[in-house]
Amino acid sequence: MKNCRRMVAALLATLMLTSIAPAAHAMEEEWGKVNHVYHPNTPAETYTHAYTDVTPGAWYYDAVMTLTEGGLLGGYGGGKFGPDDSLTRAQVNILRFRLYGQNVPSDDWGFEYKPLQDKNTASRAFAAITFMWQIDRKGGTKLLTEYETALIKDAGYGLAYEISSDGVLACMWGTVYDNWRAALAAGKNIEYRDSIDDFPDADTIHQWIEENYELMAAALSMSGTKEELTARCEQLLLYAYNLGMIGGVDNIGTLDPYGSLTRAQVSQMLFNVGWTYSGAISYMYG
Repeated sequence: MKNCRRMVAALLATLMLTSIAPAAHAMEEEWGKVNHVYHPNTPAETYTHAYTDVTPGAWYYDAVMTLTEGGLLGGYGGGKFGPDDSLTRAQVNILRFRLYGQNVPSDDWGFEYKPLQDKNTASRAFAAITFMWQIDRKGGTKLLTEYETALIKDAGYGLAYEISSDGVLACMWGTVYDNWRAALAAGKNIEYRDSIDDFPDADTIHQWIEENYELMAAALSMSGTKEELTARCEQLLLYAYNLGMIGGVDNIGTLDPYGSLTRAQVSQMLFNVGWTYSGAISYMYG
């Protein structure tokens, strides 16, 4: 982060020196380099599996079938997938390990709380935080161009972690950048949020975090003060929304953190960001 701050400061100084004489100019469409390409909402080329309860035309059809091809999800046998069946918190954690390309631990790593034994139904917020947990831990930093910074101005710290005082330049974590660029390439039109307070159900989201930050800390082996852990949950939910993993449940963008998840819905969440195969986010792990 210090390196990025120095880079921003140096660039701002250069801009000041070269812009003594004011001149109106159009901003160039300048892009940075993407290190890992994802393809959100892109179906597998072919489907070699079939389920009797997942039929073409269902809103979740491509998501379920693509994740099945990618080895993330499977059926129950007898041709059944169970799209409307609830997803447990334990199953969300199993999916997380598959996304990392890791074997699911044979021994639960929890102490009093055992993540792989939690049979409670997962909520939208629980799954979003769990899947986004490592997205800003790997991939280095990315100094955005002036053009890119202008595109994320409404997201602010909901996507960037450092923004110059004049809002001209910003820094983003490398893996966040890759997924942001993937969302843009997929044509996603997201009304960015830079704070939980921007959501119409902000009070409900804050309440969910207040009630569940200790659960998330235990499930993801996070440590810190209450303030640090609640802030971390807020940041991960903002990533999930601003990168297009989850959207609002209505036309005003209500997040609905307590909403329970089905197998079809979690398939759609991962399909939305192109995390559709085993090992899809292996470079975030560690």
